[in-house]
Amino acid sequence: MKNLLRPEKILLVFGLVFGLTFLFLTPPFQVADEGVHFFRSYQTAQGELVDPTIPSSAVATAAKFNHLPFHPEKKTSFTEIVSLLSLPLEPQNTQKIPSIAYPPLAYLPQALGIRIGILFELSPLSLMYLGRLFNLMVWLTLAGLAVRRTPIFKWLFCLLALSPMSLFEAASLSKDPLINGASFLLIASYFDAAFGARQRMRNRDLLGLFLLLLLASLPKSVYAVLGLLFLAVPVAKVGSRKKYFGYFFLTMALLFAILLLGNYFFFHARPPSQDFVEWRGRLHFILGHPLGFLEMLARTLLKNGGEYLEMFVGVLGWLDTVLPEPVWMLYGVVLLLVALLEKDPDIPVPRRAKLVSFAALTLGVLAIMTTMYLALPLQNGVVAGVQGRYFIPLAPLFFLSLYNQRIRVDSDFGGILGKLVVLTASIALIAASLAVYSRYYL
Repeated sequence: MKNLLRPEKILLVFGLVFGLTFLFLTPPFQVADEGVHFFRSYQTAQGELVDPTIPSSAVATAAKFNHLPFHPEKKTSFTEIVSLLSLPLEPQNTQKIPSIAYPPLAYLPQALGIRIGILFELSPLSLMYLGRLFNLMVWLTLAGLAVRRTPIFKWLFCLLALSPMSLFEAASLSKDPLINGASFLLIASYFDAAFGARQRMRNRDLLGLFLLLLLASLPKSVYAVLGLLFLAVPVAKVGSRKKYFGYFFLTMALLFAILLLGNYFFFHARPPSQDFVEWRGRLHFILGHPLGFLEMLARTLLKNGGEYLEMFVGVLGWLDTVLPEPVWMLYGVVLLLVALLEKDPDIPVPRRAKLVSFAALTLGVLAIMTTMYLALPLQNGVVAGVQGRYFIPLAPLFFLSLYNQRIRVDSDFGGILGKLVVLTASIALIAASLAVYSRYYL
C-alpha cells in the first residue's frame, strides 16, 4: 500500500480517471473561451498564423452550444452532443474569423491531436475531443515529471496539479494546461538545482531551464518572472560567478526579446479593441500615480481575495459552475497543512531561496494585476477580469515560504500525508464532477 501511495502514481491515476471524466462530461466549448482556443488550435494544425479561415462546419458546431455559457438554467444532453459527431468537416467550405493574438506554441498539443483527426477526416466535434485528449496527455506528462523531479513538496505539487480547476482546464482546449505544466516542471527543476543532491549543473541543464522558461512564458508573458527563481540556485552549482550571472542576464535578455517580438507580431495581427486602445491612458496613470496604483491593487486584493481563492480551487465552466463552499475551503486548508508539514530533514531551504521565491511571486502577482488593469476598465474602483486560475503557475512560490523544519513529525508521517492528499483530491474531484453534471444535464 505504501508503494502505491507515491505522489507521481496518485497524480497519474487521478489525472487519467478524473481528467477523462472532465474531458467527456464537460459539454463542447464549455470551458472559458474554448471556442476561441479551438479555432486557434485548428489554425495551428493547418499552419495558418495570420489571416485564418475556419471550416464553416466547425463554426456551426461551436455555435450549437452558445446558449449555455452564463445561463445555468439552460441544459444540453448526451444525445444532442453525440448527434453532432456525424457532422462532416468539409474543410473546403471555410469562412474568415478574426485572428487570435496567442502564439501557436501554446496550441501545439491540441493542434497535434486535431491534425491527426483531419487526416482521418473526422467531424469538427471529434477534432475538439482529440484536441482535449492530447492537451490532457501533455499536461499530465509535464506535471508528472515535475512531481518526480522536485526534491521537496512532492505531495504539494501533486495536490496543486489535481485541484479541480487545474484538472478541469487540463482536459480542455485552453492554453493554460501547457503553461501550468511547464511552470510546475520549471519550478521543480529550479528546486532540484537549488536543493537537490546534484553538485554541478551541466550546460544542457541550463539550456533545459531556458527552454522550459520559454515554454511557460511565451503564451503569457507575465510568467517570465519565474526566471528569477534561478537566483535561488547556489553559484557553486553553476561554476564561476561570471558564468552564473552571464547565463542569468543573457537568458533573461533573450527571453524578453522573444516575448516582445512575439507579442508585437500576434497582437498586431488583429484589429485592437477599444479597451485595448485605451491601455496607453491607463499606463500614464501608473507612471504618474504609482502609489495610487498600488493602493488600487491592494484594494482589489482585499475585496476579491476570497473570490480568487475559490476560483483557484475551482469555479468551472464559464465561471458559472461552482463547488460547494466547504469543498474549496477544505482544499485550501489542506494545501496549507501539506506545505507546513511536508519536509525532508536532510534538505534545508535557505532564507535566500525563500526571499527570491517571494520576490518572484510578488512580481508575478503585480504583473497579472497590471496586465488586467491595462486590458480592461475598472469595475467599482477595482481591477476587473482577474481569475484565480491565473495564479496556479505561481502557487509553488507562495508555499515555499511555508517550508520549515521546526515542526517535528514522526518518520512515517509521509504515509499519513499521502492519505490526506488522496482523500482531499477524491472529495474535491468527485464534487467537481457532480457539479459539472448537475450544471449541464439536470
